Amino acid sequence: MPATNWATELLTAIFPEISVLDIAKASGQRVVLYCEIGDKKSRLATKYGCPQQIVAKLTANVSHTAIAYYEREVEFLSTTESISFPKLYHYSLITEDPRTETPLSAKVFLTIEEFLDGEPLSACPEKYGDPETVIDLLADLVTALTPLWDHPKRFVHRDLKPDNIIIKTDGSPSIIDLGIVREAGATGVTATVFPHGPMTPRYASPEQIANLKRDISFKSDFFALGIIAYELLAKRHPLVEGDEPFDETLSKMVSAQASPLHKVTSASEEFSAVIGQMIEKAPYKRQRTIEMLAQQIHNCRKQGEQI
Repeated sequence: MPATNWATELLTAIFPEISVLDIAKASGQRVVLYCEIGDKKSRLATKYGCPQQIVAKLTANVSHTAIAYYEREVEFLSTTESISFPKLYHYSLITEDPRTETPLSAKVFLTIEEFLDGEPLSACPEKYGDPETVIDLLADLVTALTPLWDHPKRFVHRDLKPDNIIIKTDGSPSIIDLGIVREAGATGVTATVFPHGPMTPRYASPEQIANLKRDISFKSDFFALGIIAYELLAKRHPLVEGDEPFDETLSKMVSAQASPLHKVTSASEEFSAVIGQMIEKAPYKRQRTIEMLAQQIHNCRKQGEQI
């Protein structure tokens, strides 16, 4: 029996009107199910306002730490009006099996979200093979993420990577998987004695790798975006070669220096400088504000239009 069957069985026991159409690649303890609601008069449709196509995410064995992360994700998604994030329709912490009315051996956190019609950036990097398209994408991503960064709690995504950026059919990007979002500068929920916090090493900023909680801010997301933009244009990671061992990847993310982008691609020196500043090791050397980065990208756009 596939390891993800438990998620399908539990979800359809709670909401019998759901049909599971597909299952995404599992990520840790979280299972993502692409679903369809068969009855337009069902509880999901009438009470929660769900459309016919939805995405259900179930996370098993949730700890107090994980619950704290998911509560932040829920807090943001349930209040934002931005179309750059999936709409949240329902969430719950499941402690009892609805089939037997007995306690589950491990708690399950469930969210039901908007289905985004598109594909992850990791599946379509060829769409962004020249400086102009990468500049446009970067501008759109900064705009998309601004509601997160500008939230009263100054949220930080902390796991920006091509898999977590959906390019919708109209070409606009949406941001998914806010499961490790945190407040900028907060003490956090991961013990400081841990060598590093939750992250994807190939896109993690040095302050995340070192678990310097109070240094993690929107500038940490700037770093990840810079790595993504460089990777799209250069067709390779700026710091890591291939699938290197975990420790070697961490070491290079902290200490290796990238070749200037204009030396390895057709990018202008101006855009190369923007990316170079985004991937500076020390947060204080990166763009000081969201507005500064947005203006720099705008200037690169204008320069490209004049060529």
